[in-house]
Amino acid sequence: MIVYVCIPINGRKGGTLEEKKIAAKKQSDCIKSILQDKGHSVITPFDIVPIKEDIDDAEALGRRITALRRCDAIYKASGWRFSNGCQVESVTAQVYNIKVLEDEI
Repeated sequence: MIVYVCIPINGRKGGTLEEKKIAAKKQSDCIKSILQDKGHSVITPFDIVPIKEDIDDAEALGRRITALRRCDAIYKASGWRFSNGCQVESVTAQVYNIKVLEDEI
């Protein structure tokens, strides 16, 4: 199964945007490793938009939605409800009947 990791980046509390990106990447790498150990192929937001790439939020979200549409499931990481981007990804998964793996790892 191909799983997309929905993880808050800008919606994290505290720190600069760069610090939020670093923390989110670390968390997403951990989740990716766990899901891969369970036999899944995994896509994270950082696979779509590398941490050093400087694009606006709308373009980044568009790329992530495109990637999500190619996935079989979405994993919603803790704190996703506090992120506008994650909420859009969640609704997209719901609209397209993409399986949700929230809190399954």
